[in-house]
Amino acid sequence: MPQLPVSINGVKIEFSQSVNKAVDQKITNALKHCIKPNIAKNYTLTKIYISSANDSHKMPSRHVQGSGKAIDISRINGMKMSLHYKTNEAVQKITNAIQGEFETFPHKRENFGPLFKKKRGKPHPVSGHADRVHLAENNTFVSNPFFKGFQAALKVLQVVTNPGCVYLPDTNTPDLRNSLLVRCWP
Repeated sequence: MPQLPVSINGVKIEFSQSVNKAVDQKITNALKHCIKPNIAKNYTLTKIYISSANDSHKMPSRHVQGSGKAIDISRINGMKMSLHYKTNEAVQKITNAIQGEFETFPHKRENFGPLFKKKRGKPHPVSGHADRVHLAENNTFVSNPFFKGFQAALKVLQVVTNPGCVYLPDTNTPDLRNSLLVRCWP
């Protein structure tokens, strides 16, 4: 199982003592995507503090699903977001830039923090997260290339509108939901 590194893109990573650094590879990829020294114009990110990863949560939290699909960042350059987000421009700009950049990560799922709270790119009502940025990845339902081709074909079929069609209900897995065939009858 991959371990969270102590540095990404030249940015030092510090951890709470309770953090289980064993996480899904997509979490490390997400950090590589949005943790960069120059993430915010005119400000330099040198260090983040991960207060939670694959630990201290209960199901159905993404933190403990699979091999750990979420992390919480609670400090920027040694400063706690809970104390400095509203009063320190560097902390605010860097935090906002991290959240903004994570929205461009192809496997994003949850992006909760002081700037906004989004799930799958859409506003999502969830309490807390003014003191940290919670980033969670979305796993792919199946990695079989045949099945992915089948999913793509089904997505095309979904665009057909027919008054006799009923769409299946939302699911927790967007790849699965987006691949479900529309049920139609004569």
